[in-house]
Amino acid sequence: MKRLIFFLGISLGVISLYGQDYFMYVGSEKRYFKVSPNKILVQFAKNTETDTIKNIVEKNTFFLTSSISKVGSKDLNLVSFLDTNKAKVIELAKQWNKDEKVLYSSVVFIDEDGEVAAALSNQVIVRLKQESDSTILQASIQSYDIDNIRQDEFDKKSYLLRINSVYKKNAMQIANELYETGLFDIAEPDLILFIKYAAMPNDPYFHQQWWAYNSIYVPSINAPAAWNITTGSPNIKIAILDRGVDLGHPDLQDNLLPGYDATAGGNNNGNHSGCDHGTLCAGVAAARGNNSRGIAGTAYNCKILPIHMGYPPLTSEIINGLNWAVANGADVISMSFGGFDFSVQTPAYDTAISRAVNLGRNNKGCVLVASSGGMGFSSRPQVLYPAKHKSVLSVGAINNQGIWGIFF
Repeated sequence: MKRLIFFLGISLGVISLYGQDYFMYVGSEKRYFKVSPNKILVQFAKNTETDTIKNIVEKNTFFLTSSISKVGSKDLNLVSFLDTNKAKVIELAKQWNKDEKVLYSSVVFIDEDGEVAAALSNQVIVRLKQESDSTILQASIQSYDIDNIRQDEFDKKSYLLRINSVYKKNAMQIANELYETGLFDIAEPDLILFIKYAAMPNDPYFHQQWWAYNSIYVPSINAPAAWNITTGSPNIKIAILDRGVDLGHPDLQDNLLPGYDATAGGNNNGNHSGCDHGTLCAGVAAARGNNSRGIAGTAYNCKILPIHMGYPPLTSEIINGLNWAVANGADVISMSFGGFDFSVQTPAYDTAISRAVNLGRNNKGCVLVASSGGMGFSSRPQVLYPAKHKSVLSVGAINNQGIWGIFF
């Protein structure tokens, strides 16, 4: 009977939801999102096993699952169904958000290639026109089920709003309604971003650093010649915005400065679990040279600011990490990741990059570097965001056979 009632609820929702559009405002324009017709992101109680999730889904609905995969470090599950459509998954995500067994659920947004790109969280990012407009914000959200408001400690105009229940209105709907009042500079959903990182090399010495030296086979940066000029300065801080850095790594320790956990809102150093990729990036940038171990970083006398964000990260985590880097004296900010243009290039994200470019280094501006993307990442050659931002240096790569297109 419970399954029948649930199925009838979804059937009734088809008429009203089939034409529902998901969009957010970018200036005065609407940016539309394509909803996956067969995937949903769902968060159950911590450490819920995949078989248990499958049983919950199929016991309480008429949906059959084709796969369930754990996503990153946030106890999220990407559930794929058989024989569904956009309207059904929209209604299912909504119904799950009032189910006591489910902590949170969202539809999934996909790119032009049908790849998973983003999903909704239960948070909204709002940026005021003036710092003194906080009373306007308080008045504007009275009708919503918002149980937490947090001001950004680095950008006093920005606030993060957490929604207690998204059953009646989700983060995207609330953000759009707030923006349509004309009272705010930015109002957007805090998206869960399925950004892409570089593939990890198996060689612990990173292929003996073939990229750093002259080679008759492939171009290199010829690091030894550069080291005759400089090996970097301990006064230069390189922020590694990533999934974390191994704080106990023997080849990095001498160059590590106190870091930041962008997922914890102020917890210095914090959780740097799942940090292999960030450790690699930190090593390529500034692993200690002339210490008889490991490798030599390109600028091996510079210092490293490790910044941890979760996976998949929220837009607010990337913004928080960027703002912290600026506030803590970063000269260079490394962002070795990229995402699908429509899902990650948001007004709040753009604003954080602009603040780093304009306010960093005592208003001289930070140098921002990001991975470009490549053929191995998408069937469409493209430079991805944030690398495509006009103020960010886009860095591509070749492998040790001289083949272009490796995402790094």
